[in-house]
Amino acid sequence: MATDDKYDRQIRLWGGHGQKALMESKILALGSTSVISETLKNLVLPGVGNFTVVDDLPVSERDLGQNFFVRREDLGIPRAVAVCNLLLELNPDVCGNAIVENIRTYVSQRLLSLPPGAVPPFNLVLVSMHHCGSRVAEAVNEWCKATGTKMLLVDSIGFVGSVRTYSASHCIVESKKDTEGDFGVDLRISQPFPELEAFTSQVIGARGEKLAALHGAEHAHVPYVLLLIAALTKWRLQDSRSPESLPSTAEDRQAIKDILIGWRRSPQEENFAEALKFVWKIKPYAIPTEVEHILVESHERFNDSCSNFWSLARALAEFSKRHASHLPLSGVVGDMTSDTTTFVRMQEVYEARAKRDREEVSNILSQLGKTVPEQYIDLVSKNALNMCLIEYTTVGEEWMFNDEEKVSELSSSLEDPESQARLYLGLRALQVFRQEHNDCYPGPDDVNELSSIANGLIPQLSDKGSILGESLAQELCRYEGCELHTISAVIGGVAAQEGVKLLTHQFVPLNNTFVFNGIVGRADQLTV
Repeated sequence: MATDDKYDRQIRLWGGHGQKALMESKILALGSTSVISETLKNLVLPGVGNFTVVDDLPVSERDLGQNFFVRREDLGIPRAVAVCNLLLELNPDVCGNAIVENIRTYVSQRLLSLPPGAVPPFNLVLVSMHHCGSRVAEAVNEWCKATGTKMLLVDSIGFVGSVRTYSASHCIVESKKDTEGDFGVDLRISQPFPELEAFTSQVIGARGEKLAALHGAEHAHVPYVLLLIAALTKWRLQDSRSPESLPSTAEDRQAIKDILIGWRRSPQEENFAEALKFVWKIKPYAIPTEVEHILVESHERFNDSCSNFWSLARALAEFSKRHASHLPLSGVVGDMTSDTTTFVRMQEVYEARAKRDREEVSNILSQLGKTVPEQYIDLVSKNALNMCLIEYTTVGEEWMFNDEEKVSELSSSLEDPESQARLYLGLRALQVFRQEHNDCYPGPDDVNELSSIANGLIPQLSDKGSILGESLAQELCRYEGCELHTISAVIGGVAAQEGVKLLTHQFVPLNNTFVFNGIVGRADQLTV
């Protein structure tokens, strides 16, 4: 089967370039627990390039009840080998191997011993908190920070679990935001460029004066973009408003709607219904705050060795400076009621202007002394208004609980019965307990000690009383470190989804912690 046919549905989500990024990825999995197996399963199926599983434990009777990726005939053989073999059966396009070695030894003697400046051998590291514990997780996180490698911490115990994402600085070009939102489709209705103004005038007249001469089908298929541009022009001419005036009140917007209603011949004309619906799109052009932050940050990040993303961001900042705080036109029009001929002609007008803007961005890059692939220039220019940048905290910074703002947010979350902040602190307390008890999980007799550890995690919250409460503390202790594969399947699915986002630089990943409570069937996202 051809690759394009095999992956056709997911390519519709992240495109051929996204699939290429997946197929070139190399993943390191530290541990072969059920949650790691499930995460890898959901990365192997869409076609990641290569994965490596590190674990020195043999398959035990306990594994047979916790991990669907081991079989009874695997008893006694290295668990990493058993899991790897079954994962490879899922997708022949994927390569995988198992390293039978103690994880701590592998991390200290192989991963952390790589020479400074060496190209990291992996794009993404999966860390099983169940298998690795806090010290290994923190050491791996520091290595990921130094090398620019993505990381996912996954944890599954009993009916609960969590996913923690990390990237030194995650730049997202294709955030895939709602195209009907404030910044989704850049149509320049409020400030049409000359070619768009000329096209509007040609089709319906600058003020809509040609609409009356159109026959029924033509009238009912004028794109709403042209109707809004003409209605705005006519509204500006009323009461001698300035050519830059925009509606700022409900009365102003109603006046534009009245113009549209006056042109409409029948309530059944869908193009006019669309125009009335989207009058709100007549508003001042504005660069989103997070994109503005990227443009400002580009002045600091731009240098001889910076990534293509920061080179483009610097070029976009210069473009914005030259064009009155406007970014390149995307060229995307979107669906709307129209006849084919008019729609295609209008689309060509937008695409021609977008191409001209991209060429200017390319010229700016040349002036800055940078060479960037044209395909990437096109991609960034097209998505300039939807770029995102996420700066993650390291797990070491998170576990110190020194950020007063985030501590305050956690404190507020503890007051919310829907929040899973208590469970988050409970999972953290489990790891601290393990550090103090030779990697052993608490049992039913350790409820008071676990509660005490949780209360001591954040001294600022000492006035909150018992953080966990007796019920949650008992629940976490009764698991005794046991994994349930059904819960691991949920956590693994979420983790793999976030892994795809990190590897493809598409969609907006978690920032930074996902907590799942299978007891009550709730999940929560926390930024800690």
